[in-house]
Amino acid sequence: MARQGTAGYDGSLQPVDGDALRDEMAEKADSIEGSILSPMSPHHFWRGDWGSSLRRRWDVDDTLRVERCYQPEGTPEAACLTICEVPFAPSLCVGTGGVVWPASLALASYVYRERAALHLEAVRTVLEIGAGSGIPGLCAASLLSDSSCRVFLTDENRCILENLRLNADANRAAAVAQLQVAPFVWEDFLQGTTHAPVEDVDLLLGSDVIWGDRGPAVARLALRLLRPGGMLLVSAREGRNGLDAFAHILRGEEDEEKASDPEFAVEMLRVDSLGPSAPGRTGSTPRCYRVPKAASTKDRPVPLAKDLL
Repeated sequence: MARQGTAGYDGSLQPVDGDALRDEMAEKADSIEGSILSPMSPHHFWRGDWGSSLRRRWDVDDTLRVERCYQPEGTPEAACLTICEVPFAPSLCVGTGGVVWPASLALASYVYRERAALHLEAVRTVLEIGAGSGIPGLCAASLLSDSSCRVFLTDENRCILENLRLNADANRAAAVAQLQVAPFVWEDFLQGTTHAPVEDVDLLLGSDVIWGDRGPAVARLALRLLRPGGMLLVSAREGRNGLDAFAHILRGEEDEEKASDPEFAVEMLRVDSLGPSAPGRTGSTPRCYRVPKAASTKDRPVPLAKDLL
């Protein structure tokens, strides 16, 4: 079956075989997804236990969108999250935030498996920073106690926010809490030129948000946004640049007075339920870091060993 399609070099309208075009686009999609799921990609070792592909489509601007259902392995009672990913776009607008990465799966898995220990029944407000596809925040939204709770999914990239809104809409039925998507540029907030979408946060989430000077920025966000007794949960590859500075600031080691009376403890939590490190890749396994903020001065922790991270 032929249909009218693209213009030829001479300006005439050339017939396009619809079946051939679909085959060509499917082959291109297979190639793109194959590169993401190759043996040298972290997705090859992590996505298999979590995500099953539902459908995929090409937008008119040649953007590939893939819809998957994500659910932790061995937990049939867990909500199945429908996530739209953007593994390919002709522009660089989406960047790395268009696909699901191992660190977000590690963090979501930890939130789900440790929901009782995290006392999620007492959590009223959750903020996910650098949310990308939003899996950790959406997982938390399915576990909170009632509809008066709020989960804010944030990022700074316009294209990522558009896709994040699609994911929030696709998972509202599974979410107990209210879902809100909002732009949030950390640097502007820390410099005092804009407001955060919410403050006095009970649970602050972030996956793959610590790298380079972003480590200190995440620490300062926690200092500003978490309520006393709140908790920061982040995931990052072991040995990631910025982790030492992140822990240094939260322990109050920038200030001698704070160092003797720190507001935060930093605990390294090994998350190995999602699979082994990729062969030949040092530090490729994401780790979760649980960072509780003291509820009051008397509850403040004893400073932890500096070689924890």
